[in-house]
Amino acid sequence: MILDLAKVFRWEWFKLRRRWMPYVLLAVMVLITQVSIWATILAYNDARTRSDTVYFEGQGGAPLEFDCYDVVEGRADLSQAGELEPMIVDDCQDWDRRRQENVQNMYDIITPPGSASFTMSIGQSIGLILAAILIASLVGTEHGWGTMRFVLVRGVRRWHVLASKLGVAWLAFAAALLLIGVLGTIAGQIIDGLLSGAEELENGTPWGSVTELYGRSLLAVLPYAAMVALVTVATRSSAAGIGIGVGYYFLEQTVVGIFGAFFDWFQNIAEFLPVYIMQAYAAEGGGISVGGGGGESSEYAGDVHALLVMAAYTMVAGALAFYLVHRRDVGGASRG
Repeated sequence: MILDLAKVFRWEWFKLRRRWMPYVLLAVMVLITQVSIWATILAYNDARTRSDTVYFEGQGGAPLEFDCYDVVEGRADLSQAGELEPMIVDDCQDWDRRRQENVQNMYDIITPPGSASFTMSIGQSIGLILAAILIASLVGTEHGWGTMRFVLVRGVRRWHVLASKLGVAWLAFAAALLLIGVLGTIAGQIIDGLLSGAEELENGTPWGSVTELYGRSLLAVLPYAAMVALVTVATRSSAAGIGIGVGYYFLEQTVVGIFGAFFDWFQNIAEFLPVYIMQAYAAEGGGISVGGGGGESSEYAGDVHALLVMAAYTMVAGALAFYLVHRRDVGGASRG
């Protein structure tokens, strides 16, 4: 049985490599992630060169203003400040600490190994959408073209067909995400050589967080893939699978963003929604969360909770998809 499944998997991989769609989707992922990391250089330069002006009321009510950058560097004339000089220096030093922290954060994002985490986190978010398109296309085209009958009459088991298609899609996602991380590392190395004012900075991102993010991303895509496969099998249409899968992705994030901003109790519901919990689980590995932040979140329910919820969605949706494939009659071409 395992040998038969391996043969079907090899055949599906052979077909996938000769289709244009996976290469187009990969090009989209590469383009978006590379534009994101190179555009972040602008944020780094802004954080490094940004200045701030403090305003105080001097003797006789005369307004005083000082450039904090000049104050920190010792170039500002504080003779007119009088008793306010210590306050001005403290305020500007606090500003400078925040500026340096912001510069360090930007540097961690656009140089290795942080650049690999940054591009992979973006690739994981975009990759969920592209994975839905790929899975729906792989599963739905057999029904749309009416070729499922020809496959089954050759003695191939139905669940072998669906399992091989999902396995091939998952393997393609893993390969694409790995390529995104490698390209992010290369781009970050080039950027590090081009940056100015970064001689004393060191990237504090450990390589272990990169591999953790990669592993979490591969797990996080499983429930979404199972749900898209279920919709595609139920409708026997790749168009319906793509439309419903991608539409739900954006609908859930919109609902979570709106209701989460107005109702604190909605956080308890969001922790059981598939896209939210998948993104939150991936973000704990050093990626970008649904809310736009990175790293650990105080509202995160925990890895055990996330894994249980994702496992429930994967098993239920996957079981229903395989049940429908096994029990339903296989029709002719539907052009769907």
